[in-house]
Amino acid sequence: MQCDCALRSGLDEHLRTLDMPRDVVPHGGHPRSLNVAAGLAPGGNQSCPDVFAPFGGFADATPVQHGHVAVPDLPGVGFQAKAALIAALRRVPKP
Repeated sequence: MQCDCALRSGLDEHLRTLDMPRDVVPHGGHPRSLNVAAGLAPGGNQSCPDVFAPFGGFADATPVQHGHVAVPDLPGVGFQAKAALIAALRRVPKP
């Protein structure tokens, strides 16, 4: 079963899914899914890092090597280390 932890009902619901008697591989190509997969150690995370840019993908200094990535040593989930995302957010008009 694949589930996107960021698009579901939150971490509590995701934890209930991981407790189900079946194989669960988180889905999503963004920093939050990477951190959930690493922290909960379900065995991996199916990612599409180039989809939904600039919100998708991993922190800029997080290369994909042989199908694997390392969790960056950053506070939070790593959105602050995505230059294209920061640039897009700066273009949003302030109320």
